[in-house]
Amino acid sequence: MEIKSSSFFKSFQKCMGPLYFYKVLILLQVLLGRYFSLSKSKLTRFFTKLYCVFMYIHMIYKWNDVVLVSHKFVLPPFIMSEYTGYFVISIILSEDYFFNFCDNLLTNDRVMGFKNIPHVPPNVIGFMLITVISRVAFVLTRHFTVSLPSVHLIYVTVLLISLDLSHIYTCVIFCMIQLRMKVLRCFLENIHIPINIVSGNEVEMSIKNVRKSLYYYNNLLDSMAAIDKHTQCMVSKLYLHQ
Repeated sequence: MEIKSSSFFKSFQKCMGPLYFYKVLILLQVLLGRYFSLSKSKLTRFFTKLYCVFMYIHMIYKWNDVVLVSHKFVLPPFIMSEYTGYFVISIILSEDYFFNFCDNLLTNDRVMGFKNIPHVPPNVIGFMLITVISRVAFVLTRHFTVSLPSVHLIYVTVLLISLDLSHIYTCVIFCMIQLRMKVLRCFLENIHIPINIVSGNEVEMSIKNVRKSLYYYNNLLDSMAAIDKHTQCMVSKLYLHQ
């Protein structure tokens, strides 16, 4: 079953590759202080975690510098608490399951014969564009309206980008599942069981497709169950900061 999409999204998917977009998203979050397991090597994990702890402490220090030295609350005070929440969740949960989650989804897609499912859901691309435009507008507005040193403005921007990437990451997880649920619904809608009992082969094929659909749906539930603890923490934290 092939999924129709615009030429823009098709060319974007070819450039991204199956997991390229997600690898870039994860790497950017690590650079901004949120821990993800980048390798199975214990030494690599240790230094990655050490870097994230250092980055978090550095951001806390600079945030206090912005607030106490500049005496300007350029951002709501709960922004740093949200950044802290993401950091704590990443350290405790280790964030080493995401690519297993993606691999399981891609494997299930191949088993079902679902082709051309976007690796990056179109609504995520739209959300990213809106986020980038909004962030650029916010930074430019602050730059011209608030007498904040350029160095402090850079740290504020880095903090906001880190939160934006975390929101996009959360959005990606749910959009990947939502997209596959839509594909599964279309697949089930195209299954027709003939009334004529003579058409035994068609009935058998339809029953087989229904079973495959139930198996695929069960695998989607298992994939979500594997990251249930993480998604509950992420959604709860987003809800508390609304």
